[in-house]
Amino acid sequence: MVVPKQPFLDWLLGLGESNLELTMADLRRDPSIYLFPECSFEPELLEHLEDACAEIFERELESWDRLEESWPTDRSFEAFRQWFNYSTHWMVFDLARGRLKVEEI
Repeated sequence: MVVPKQPFLDWLLGLGESNLELTMADLRRDPSIYLFPECSFEPELLEHLEDACAEIFERELESWDRLEESWPTDRSFEAFRQWFNYSTHWMVFDLARGRLKVEEI
């Protein structure tokens, strides 16, 4: 689960007047969840997260602003950890009928 931190909110507030009412509570209300390959230990999971952090960073930015020119250029794992809190959940259960469907946005 990925939850924005203050630098993300600061970036959003700098995008324009339409975002000036946003608060950290607004951003934390509906965090994004990303699935990774099954793994056994925290270090292995962190390796997956580090490999995917730029993609996750970009998806989070794009969900608010599609203009890449406005995105921060540093989307390294260090920057990711400054902009987002993350937590892991080892047990995920799919109660949906049939397979999960992937939708392009």
